[in-house]
Amino acid sequence: MRERKSGLIINMSSGAGVRAQVTVSTYASSKFALEAMSESVSHGLAHFNVKLLIAEPGPFWTTILEDSVANWTDSGTEYKGTSLEQTMKMMKGSDGQQVGDIWKGAERIFEVVTSSGTAEGQESSLRLPLGKAPTQALREKARHFKAVASEFEYLALTTVF
Repeated sequence: MRERKSGLIINMSSGAGVRAQVTVSTYASSKFALEAMSESVSHGLAHFNVKLLIAEPGPFWTTILEDSVANWTDSGTEYKGTSLEQTMKMMKGSDGQQVGDIWKGAERIFEVVTSSGTAEGQESSLRLPLGKAPTQALREKARHFKAVASEFEYLALTTVF
């Protein structure tokens, strides 16, 4: 791709690469790492006209929440009534109820890559949220980062020589 001075790398992340929930720390940390690596690599490849796309699907209808795949364990009495217990119940009850259609998701990725269909005329971006949840997560994260930067800017600037 560097020699050809063109190309595209698509990395499959997740809405969990934007916002981590309780119970999915290992999964989310791997997606956060993939997003950071992708962002860094995209800067290094821009000179070669090689683009990078991070697909961030939300809850798509897959087998990830099936009992045979997910490790549903009793969280113990100390977690009764906590966000961990609530999230585990919500996830277990969501198997087969995910709102994302994998075929539509694949079509949207193709359309973004080829600038066709629903993505005709769209400028290419590093991130592609797929579904309501990752879109909301990006907005919430942006608001949070903006608020933190505003709140602590005065303090952050006191560390400069």
